[in-house]
Amino acid sequence: MADGSQHPSKTLDAGDLVGGIYRIRAVLGEGGMGKIFDATDEVLLRRVAVKLPLTQEGSDALVHEARALAALEHPHLPMVYGVAKHGDLHCVVMERLRGESLEQQLQARIARREPYSLPVLVPLLKTIVEALHAIHEAGILHRDIKPDNVMMVPGRGPVLIDFGLVLPHASIDASQTSAGSPYYIAPEAIQGGVTRGNGRQVDLYSFGVMAYELLTGAPPFDAAELEALLQMHMDAPRPDVRLRRPDAPPELAALISELIAKEAGQRPESAEEVGWRLDHILKQLAQLDASRDESVVVLTPIGPLAEGIRDDIKRWLRGSEVHTFEDASKALVHLEQNQPRLLLLDTKLQGMTAAELLMHVQGLELTSTVVALSLDQRPEDIQVLQSMGVMCCLPIGKQLPELLEPVVRNVFAGSVEVGARGSVIPSIPAGSSIRLSRSGRATRG
Repeated sequence: MADGSQHPSKTLDAGDLVGGIYRIRAVLGEGGMGKIFDATDEVLLRRVAVKLPLTQEGSDALVHEARALAALEHPHLPMVYGVAKHGDLHCVVMERLRGESLEQQLQARIARREPYSLPVLVPLLKTIVEALHAIHEAGILHRDIKPDNVMMVPGRGPVLIDFGLVLPHASIDASQTSAGSPYYIAPEAIQGGVTRGNGRQVDLYSFGVMAYELLTGAPPFDAAELEALLQMHMDAPRPDVRLRRPDAPPELAALISELIAKEAGQRPESAEEVGWRLDHILKQLAQLDASRDESVVVLTPIGPLAEGIRDDIKRWLRGSEVHTFEDASKALVHLEQNQPRLLLLDTKLQGMTAAELLMHVQGLELTSTVVALSLDQRPEDIQVLQSMGVMCCLPIGKQLPELLEPVVRNVFAGSVEVGARGSVIPSIPAGSSIRLSRSGRATRG
C-alpha cells in the first residue's frame, strides 16, 4: 500500500493511505485540475472526501481553497477538515457530501418534463445566493458558479462546492480574471476587464445564468462553437425569461435580467441584495397561491375551439377544472367570484374588445396568468395586450395545442398532477460540430 512518500504523479488507488490517516475507498469524480476520492478517516472513523491535484500549481490552489473555506461556517458550504500530503502535493480533506448535483437534478427534471415550480425554485436560489454572500463577505470570489457546482444534499439542501477557481477579492489582477465555465462566464471575465471593484458581479452574472437555466431548462445563451458562445455573452440581447416561463413574476424576470446585464455596474450590488429581492418574491408567491384556485378559464366565441382546449388541458393536467365561456359578460361574472390560475383569452370577443375585458380584470385585481389567443393579431396589438398583463399571445390554428401545452404545464408546475406527455422545458439543441457540454467541456456533436 502507498503512503505519503510516493511520487506525486502517481494517482491514488483503493486502499492507499494518505497522510497516514485517510484510507482511499474509490474515486468520486475528476476534472481538469484533479480528482476527488471517497476515503475513511481511520482515527476518527468517519467518511471524508480527499481532493488530489494533478500539479504543483493545482496543489497551491487547493491550499488557498482550504484556507478560504476553513474560515467559514455556513450550512450551505462544505466543511474543511484539514490538509494532508501526497508526495510533494497537498490534498484537501473535506466532509463527504452525499447527494446529486443540481445539474443532475435539472437534467432529470428535463427528462421527466417536470420543471421546477416557483415555490420550489425561488427558495433554492435564495439559499444558494446566501452561501455566495457568505464567501463574498469573507473576501472570496468563487468564479465558477453553475449547477454542476451545487450539491443537493438530502436533509440539508443545496451546498455550494468546487472552489477550485477561488480567488481572494483583494488579489484580482488582469492576469487572473479569465476563469469560469463558458456557459456561465461574465462578459468582463472574457475580455479581461474584471477589477477589484466588480469581482463579485462576475459571480452574480453566473448566478443569473444559472437561475435562468433552472427556470427554463436552457441557458440564456447557447451556440455550437465556443467563440460564438462567448460572443453571445458579450453582444447578444438578454432574453426575457417569461417567453419560456410565462408564470414567472415580473419581479423575478427583472432580477434575472439585471443579473445577466452586459455591464457589471448594471447588476445588483451584492449577493445580499439578490437574497433580499428573492425573499420579497417568495412572499409575493405565497400571497398569490393563497388567493388563486387551480382552475382554468377559457374565453372564446368559437365553441369547438373551447371544447378542444378543455379536452387538451384535462389530458395534460389530471383532475383539472376547466371553465369555458363564449360570452365575455358571463366570464366576468365568474371571474368576480373566482381567481383561476390561468385565463386563456381570445382577442376577438363578442360584446367587448379584449382590451376592455382586461381593464375589467385589472379592476378585479386578479392574480391569474393571462394568455391571449389570436387568429390574426398585429404586433402592435400584442404589445398593447402585454402592457396590460398578458404574458404571451399564441396563434389559433393547428399548432395551438403544441404551443399551449408547455405554457399550461409551466403555469401549473408543482401545483397539480401533470401528465407525462409533452415538453415542459426544451432540451438544449446539439451542435453540428464541436459543442460544449453542460459541464463546460468540449464534446463532439
